[in-house]
Amino acid sequence: MVLVRATGAPPIAYAALVPAFAALAAVFRATAQTEPPSLSRARTATRVAATGAVVALGGSFAWHVAEGRLLASFGCAAATLAGLVALGRVRSEEGLVARLGITSESSAAKAIAALGWLGSSALAFADVFTPEKLAGLPNDVAALAVSATALGSAGATLATGLIELRRRRLELGAVDRLRAFVTLASAFVAIAVLAGALRLVPLAPLFVSAALATSLVANAVSVTRSPETVGRLATQLAVLGMLAVLPAIVLAAVAKHTTQYAALAVFAAASLAALGGMVAPALARVLLPRTEPWTLAFEAAAKAALHPDPEPALERALFELRGLSTRKLEAPSLFRFDPPTMTTVDLAGYARTEEVTIPESFAEIADGEAERVVTRETLEAASVRRPDVRSLLAWLDDRKLRAVAVIREDDIAVGMLGLPRGERRTPLTLAEVRAVGHLARLLGAQLAASAKLARSRLREQSATERATSAERSRGVLSDDLATERRRGEAVCRILASRARTAMYSPAARLAIDSLESHGRQGNTLTVIAPPGVDPLPFIAVFHLASERKSSALYVVDGRNQELANLELWRSPTDSPLVEAQGGTLALVDPHLLPRLVQAYIAAAFEESRTAERAKRATLAIVVPRTLDALAARGVIDERFADAIGDRALALPPLAARAEDLRALVLDRLTKLGLDRFGRPIGMEPAALAMLAEHDWPGNDVELDALLVRVATMLEDGDVVKKRDLVRAGWTATREPRTLLRHD
Repeated sequence: MVLVRATGAPPIAYAALVPAFAALAAVFRATAQTEPPSLSRARTATRVAATGAVVALGGSFAWHVAEGRLLASFGCAAATLAGLVALGRVRSEEGLVARLGITSESSAAKAIAALGWLGSSALAFADVFTPEKLAGLPNDVAALAVSATALGSAGATLATGLIELRRRRLELGAVDRLRAFVTLASAFVAIAVLAGALRLVPLAPLFVSAALATSLVANAVSVTRSPETVGRLATQLAVLGMLAVLPAIVLAAVAKHTTQYAALAVFAAASLAALGGMVAPALARVLLPRTEPWTLAFEAAAKAALHPDPEPALERALFELRGLSTRKLEAPSLFRFDPPTMTTVDLAGYARTEEVTIPESFAEIADGEAERVVTRETLEAASVRRPDVRSLLAWLDDRKLRAVAVIREDDIAVGMLGLPRGERRTPLTLAEVRAVGHLARLLGAQLAASAKLARSRLREQSATERATSAERSRGVLSDDLATERRRGEAVCRILASRARTAMYSPAARLAIDSLESHGRQGNTLTVIAPPGVDPLPFIAVFHLASERKSSALYVVDGRNQELANLELWRSPTDSPLVEAQGGTLALVDPHLLPRLVQAYIAAAFEESRTAERAKRATLAIVVPRTLDALAARGVIDERFADAIGDRALALPPLAARAEDLRALVLDRLTKLGLDRFGRPIGMEPAALAMLAEHDWPGNDVELDALLVRVATMLEDGDVVKKRDLVRAGWTATREPRTLLRHD
């Protein structure tokens, strides 16, 4: 429009606004997406240039056609107030600062704009309806008032944007939107001031257009969904204004004042606009670099976090983040909540893990922040109204961290990523926070996999330690069990030695052979013991001959009153049947037990026949006579007798072991002499012949009693003589026989 008016072109030239408006619609549609469409730089720059041209042309054309100062005054006033309201309600991401209401108010700017537009509207109203009242004033005073008010409104809106940008610098999203507004509004005001200074366009429509454009931009940035896209578009438009629009205005002024060079000026302006549109995107990146200096480091760390192995992925990501700070004591950190540890990577790339204390409230506060990222600036701003965050701020300062991103696995906080302070002094932007959130999600997957592997290794290590400990305990218990078995076997051998002391008689040899045969076969043994014969040495011989000789020999005496309790036999831990498992149960005088107990033993013995051989016990019964005889007398339960069977072994009495008498007597006297005199005691043949003529109704007990009396009454000498036997009160039951000759 500037060129049209400067060159004096016909009004039909304004038809160029139709494709310009179409280009504007295309640009708005393209920039509504998160990223612009994949077009060449030239086409994108051309659309950006068309957008800037339409914004400038639209306002001027509206004034040029309408010539309605009053209507333009009210409309521009409403748009300015709407823009100021929109700046106070610029959208931001949810966070601690936004919830605390740390925002600003533009009431003063709104009041100034309202008063200015009220005055200009009054002048425009008087100029339309009562022009005679303005007769004494300079010409077109209403237009000058509207121009000044419009320029002041644009400046007030721009100043309000700068104030909001300063006060809302910690609100993610709001900073990007307000920065885009300030960039575009500054470009519009600069273009309007330059064009007005060069007198290319009337001031009133020019400044009204600038005010309208500023208000429209304020409303647009306050509701846009993608602040990053708006920021990139604003940067490109600002560069385009410097490269194309401003030179075009200067060339238009040249064309206006020197008509002979008008065609050349128009061509130069068009060429500069095309060239500026082509190089604007590249030059924007050079002159106005990205405001997210840490984004590249976050992108490199995200690529490193894609390593298939969790541990190297975490270490490489931390190593890539070391570029955020060049200070040696500041490094990115990876915190794990369980167990509470901190992992850092040194300059050489080696990871180091140590135990730390992590405040639990970090996860709670991070839930309300964008991408669950908590920054130091946010905590510092909220520390005045939230005393509980001061400890978190001190924790960050102690570890020289600027921000932490909470890492979650299935809505469960598992760790945090700590970012060092570095040399940066500005807060994190929304793009950086989103990049950190993306990195935290990648690290969360790797951390979850690492935690699973760590738990698996821990379980494996624990299982290995338990297995090693169990093997060690098993070895100790096996040694203890072997020792106890050797001790039990030694006791049984000592006990069995009494039965093996004298085995010269056929009766003794036959009894020992039968016991060993029964033991090797594992059969139930029934022993008939004459009065005075100790059956336990013979039971020990039976036990040592069996395959259970290393297990226990458990002896139960029916005369024990405690064994009459049936509940004792039913006990799963204290029952003699349980205690004797794997060994031999010697049941002495079972006929003295209650019949119910006998029946229970028989039933348990029958059930044990089907059990594992290693768990069941071998039963040895000691009775004074056969089970049939005891059953006939009614002292043995028939079921018990049937379970035991009718096979029995009768131990030989002492009278049937005449060949063993000498060995038995000398063995007993040797032990008694060593106990009493410290030396063995012998017996002369005459005295021994006297003993051979005795029937020994009391068997071993009677012999032991006699020898004890003789050894006690023996005063001197080492040999027991006949007189010693007489003095001890011994008398033979048979006449002497000349079995032994006395010299």
